[in-house]
Amino acid sequence: MRGEKRAHRRSLWQVLGVYVLSSWAVLGVTDTLTGVWGLPEWVPPFAFVLLLIGLPVVMATAFVQADEDSPDPEGGTTVGTQSAETTATASHSFLQRHLTWRRALLGGVGAFTLLGLLVGAYFASWTLGVGPVGSLLAAGELEEGDRIVLADFQAPDDDPDLGTAVSDALRIDLLQHPNVRVAEDAMVAEILQRMQAEPGTLLTSDLAREVALRGGMAAVLEGEVIEVGTGYALSATLRSAESGESLAGFRETAQGPDELLEAIDRLSEGIRERAGESLRSIRAGPPLERVTTSSLEALRLYSQANRAEDREEPRRAIELFEEALERDPEFAMAWRRLAAVLNNLGIDRERAVEAATRAYELRERLSERERYLAEAFYQHSVTQDREAAIRAYRHLLELEPDHPAALNNLSFIYMEMQDYEPARELLERATSQTGAPVAAFQNQVANHVITGDLDGAWDTLERFRERFPDYRSQLPWSMTHFAAGEKREARVVLEDQLRDPELPPHLQSEAHAFVGHLALRAGRTREARQHFSSSQEAAARIGADLRQARIVSIAHTEVLVGDPDRGVEALLDKWERGMSAEGLRSEGLHLAGLLATAGRIQAAKDVIDEWEEEVRPEERGLEIRARREIVAGLMQLQEGQPEQAAERLEAARSALSCPTCEAWAMGWALRDAGRLEEAAREWEWAASLGGARSDALGSLAPPLITVPIWTKRRLAPLYEELGDVGRALEHYRELAELWEGADAEFQPRLEEVRSRIQALEGRG
Repeated sequence: MRGEKRAHRRSLWQVLGVYVLSSWAVLGVTDTLTGVWGLPEWVPPFAFVLLLIGLPVVMATAFVQADEDSPDPEGGTTVGTQSAETTATASHSFLQRHLTWRRALLGGVGAFTLLGLLVGAYFASWTLGVGPVGSLLAAGELEEGDRIVLADFQAPDDDPDLGTAVSDALRIDLLQHPNVRVAEDAMVAEILQRMQAEPGTLLTSDLAREVALRGGMAAVLEGEVIEVGTGYALSATLRSAESGESLAGFRETAQGPDELLEAIDRLSEGIRERAGESLRSIRAGPPLERVTTSSLEALRLYSQANRAEDREEPRRAIELFEEALERDPEFAMAWRRLAAVLNNLGIDRERAVEAATRAYELRERLSERERYLAEAFYQHSVTQDREAAIRAYRHLLELEPDHPAALNNLSFIYMEMQDYEPARELLERATSQTGAPVAAFQNQVANHVITGDLDGAWDTLERFRERFPDYRSQLPWSMTHFAAGEKREARVVLEDQLRDPELPPHLQSEAHAFVGHLALRAGRTREARQHFSSSQEAAARIGADLRQARIVSIAHTEVLVGDPDRGVEALLDKWERGMSAEGLRSEGLHLAGLLATAGRIQAAKDVIDEWEEEVRPEERGLEIRARREIVAGLMQLQEGQPEQAAERLEAARSALSCPTCEAWAMGWALRDAGRLEEAAREWEWAASLGGARSDALGSLAPPLITVPIWTKRRLAPLYEELGDVGRALEHYRELAELWEGADAEFQPRLEEVRSRIQALEGRG
């Protein structure tokens, strides 16, 4: 009897062990299928509850069925005992009839069938858009491609930045996914500008709805952050932009600041699920904390920096991004945005490269779209590998064909390569949509001007003014007037702009410099140098780096168009007074190239030697290496080695994938090598609008102005040598007309040109 009891207990333990192992396997499979097939999150807990309920049933069945298999106990002979045994036997018989293995198995199958039916009902409701879990896409409340405007979340009065931080984090997460197309910041900013709202205006629910209606967007997502003890409650409502009707509501809680990002992540998942994104896709994405930052304070500072940039306070934005990075050095989004602001401002090249590099190193912590932007920016500005940058932008455009920044930035690379047709197609796509950046319109104007399509340029400028009525720079209009031969109008629009007493310093510096270039080109030296001085003063109010760049740019114009000795003196003065390490990195090659162009070879070599000490070989990207070769080619030209110089310049062109870059220098090399007809072809290109972006040494000095004049002064005598009197006269007459009202400094040039015109006309 004692052995039978031990066997009975052993049998029960065996059943328990088998059940626990089977349950573990079932839960593992359920959890895997939930991730792979995108089952609802309640499926694994529901399965666990079913298995928990099944445990006592299985154990009771094992107990009863084990008793059935054991021998009948010896019975007593008394009447009372017989009666008790009869009752017990009847009860035992009842349990044996109902607690059978067949019924237990059928019960388990039934329970999991119920689970399957519930899952099926859930997916049917979601797919058909019916009930509280129904997809808004399936219900017709949203359509494929509809955009949603995300309003700034309301927050406690004593912590207004919290609402901005939450809405920014939610925007970052939602922008990772295609089913919820949140309106990009640039789109919202453009519409707010058309509404004449102040830059950086808080996007309240009412304002967000008006933005959505003006932009033809489907819905508005509004929300609120409420402090609950030491934690927070997040609530959000998705509303129809047209009717204001609530389409869906969402709520999540966080026990404290450390859990806030997780709560935002769950809120995002709920929104995406209702919008129509599959659960499988939702779970495939990285958690928000990994994409952004684990520091709530860093996120606040990041949001403040974005607001500062919206208010056109780039210096403040830089400070706030750097503060955010002190809180979380692995905040990849902040590194990328810092690099972009520094690059746009044109200052602290070394810091911009460091930020771009760090964002690239941390790219796995970025959303997919941000990752491609970081890769492209790094490849273009740091390694200067244009092909790699193009691939990254193309990948981004496969994900989002209308991404405005990708369209614009990719077009800029093609324009650098003088491949204008694909650049124009990309820019037309960019400027045709809401949210196109200002740079896209500027680049499209430049594209039209360079390719000689002035009607296209004026049409773009008209749309530019409609989209950005408060845009203050007049440079695109001036450039187009200049290309159209309207030299007076080109100057007047900038002079009118300079009368604005509230014009920001960077626009003052830009306008003064351009008017100065125009004046010096026409031989009006006193006027030009007054504007150059004003340009440098305005640049100094922004920062030493920009002032330094302006000095080199102005010297560029002096060397090519004005007084070469004066330009060299300015360059050497700047050099001898000392350039910062950053200045040497950014302007060293430009400075050396200008010194070489002016024939100051030893000074150019000294600059190159110090530049090479400062810029390590591993820091020299493709474009920097090509520019270094161009400087070497200019030195060879001055040292009487034109054929070697031509080979070097051609190698640089090939590296830059730009077959006509540096046409002015190539023509010089071919001219000195005696290859006159080839030189004429190169110089004709350099003198045209098409060659306007080929001056890699002078990116800040408008090549539209300087290079053509330098070239025409050499083309005219070249055509004389070739015996082409008509072409020679054409270029001489253009110069004579240009210098008609020149100052005394330019009069000897004018007299020389007139003398040649008279001689050639007499020959005819």
